[in-house]
Amino acid sequence: FYLAPNPATDVVVINSSSAMVRARITDPSGRTESEVVMNGVLNTVPVADLVAGVHIVELQDVNGATQVVRFVKQ
Repeated sequence: FYLAPNPATDVVVINSSSAMVRARITDPSGRTESEVVMNGVLNTVPVADLVAGVHIVELQDVNGATQVVRFVKQ
């Protein structure tokens, strides 16, 4: 999958080859900051309310497989 922009200010766009169903954003300690229901292969996730710093996105696809990526919120 592809997440952009990184670093982000207002939103991140997530593009994937398989349909995504959920994105969970956590801080580096693992505390959940946001959870978004996704629909399909191209999704926009709001991040404007997150504090500046490093965040982790855990993505889950329709088959239950997960992928994890870090991004920076400015």
